[in-house]
Amino acid sequence: MEELNDREKRVDILNVVAELTREISITDSLENMIHTFTTRFSEVFPFKHIIIWLFNDELNNLTQAYSTIPGDRTLSLDDDNIVVSAVKENRTIYIPDFSKERRFTPFLEGGLSGIVIPLSSFEKVRGAIHIESHAREYFSENIILYLNVLANQLAVALRNYHLFNRVQSLKNYLDTLIEKVNAIMFVMDSVGRIKRVNEAAEKYTEYSREELYGTLGVNLIASPEKRRAIMAIIPSLRKGEFISGVEVEIATKSGGRRFVLFNFGGILESAGRLKEIIAIGQDITRTKETEMQLMQAEKLALIGQIASSIIHEINNPLALISSYAEVMCMKAESEGRTEDVNKLKVILKNTDRLTKLAQNLMNFVRPGGSELSKINLNEAIEEAVKWVEPMLRKGNIHIVKELGENLPPVKGNKTEIQQIFLNLMSNAIHAMEKKTGKITITTEYVNNGYVAMVITDEGTGIKQQDLKRIFEPFFTTKPAGKGTGLGLSIVQRILERHNARIAVKSKVGVGTSVRVLLPRAEEEGIR
Repeated sequence: MEELNDREKRVDILNVVAELTREISITDSLENMIHTFTTRFSEVFPFKHIIIWLFNDELNNLTQAYSTIPGDRTLSLDDDNIVVSAVKENRTIYIPDFSKERRFTPFLEGGLSGIVIPLSSFEKVRGAIHIESHAREYFSENIILYLNVLANQLAVALRNYHLFNRVQSLKNYLDTLIEKVNAIMFVMDSVGRIKRVNEAAEKYTEYSREELYGTLGVNLIASPEKRRAIMAIIPSLRKGEFISGVEVEIATKSGGRRFVLFNFGGILESAGRLKEIIAIGQDITRTKETEMQLMQAEKLALIGQIASSIIHEINNPLALISSYAEVMCMKAESEGRTEDVNKLKVILKNTDRLTKLAQNLMNFVRPGGSELSKINLNEAIEEAVKWVEPMLRKGNIHIVKELGENLPPVKGNKTEIQQIFLNLMSNAIHAMEKKTGKITITTEYVNNGYVAMVITDEGTGIKQQDLKRIFEPFFTTKPAGKGTGLGLSIVQRILERHNARIAVKSKVGVGTSVRVLLPRAEEEGIR
């Protein structure tokens, strides 16, 4: 091969090999790698008939990545030809003269010599370089040596490419897993500055990634004491310790609160220094809400027991007062003492009113079933109004009742409906703490299977940005110590059980109107 020998004298092949190695190692795709290799390869070797075969792991065959020999071929590993044999045996096969070869035949029509060099790296064959010629004994020993060097470099580049793809696929999988997992995740540097968050963290904090990155993670914690406690665990993370079960209250961007149970771990560098802090949390707001509701229920149950005892103690002297007053009234009437009769009748009237109030209160605090039955809404409201009268007198607020006549009964639990009414009345009274005015209670049948209960106050009103959050657990616009933020959340739960609806309208400085639609007793629920 004299032409090639002359070229060898003019070109330093080893320099070209080094340059080619660098170029194919930085390509970003398999197609670019093969293109770069074949382009540089043709500058050094004047071969006209070349195929580069690549092994397909999924299909377990060899496909053409590049070819100057006509025909689109795919080789099965069960085939018996020069390419498959070189790949399966992982060795270079050189046929100087196909006319003298008994086993293998050329791929090139009229081909007389050929060589196949496997692309092998770390004992794994990834393909082969296949060259044929119309000349006999076309390849010298030096050329075969250089071809093996180039094949080795291409094999290493292919291995690196596949490794990179595997790493990239794993990274993409982990990224997707981190993003979509239903857990709040923060990745922070060694001092606690946020480097990465997932979708759940954005959702629960209401901050975007851009707003969070670079900020201290502890700044999301509502309590300053808890912030200091979290910062205090960093020395333990530097020792490689894992900290679990840390409960924190996160302040969201809109001013809400979320309770999260975090586990903390540290990623250490080879030198043992803390590189990153990973915090993985689970939202436990609903659990905390349930716990607080249970605590509230326990308090109410205790209050109910105390109230029952007090009412029992009140009833006895009331009965005595009523009996003695009645006897005295009868005597005064027989003696013609009209003024004393009138005074005694006032006593009898008020003792009777107190007796009925005590009995109604006993009915409310007495444990009852949760079954739904026919309820006279107006009667339930009239009973419950009496329980808030002391609060109304204290606040100089008066009630206007516009109760509809001949209303159909509603389907519900009387105690729970009264609880809804009392919660809404309590909110209305609190909204009018610094004002005098009225609270209007309206009931009416709305001709679509529902009976409406409307409570309208003349209080401070609710801001529009807060209005959409009033049913969130623990959300409250009241001052600290004035409310838990669970009242309307409990109301919503009760309404859901009754298949009822609620709508709230409010204007700052004017007041708030809450409209509750309860299904009439004949209806099974919302249609």
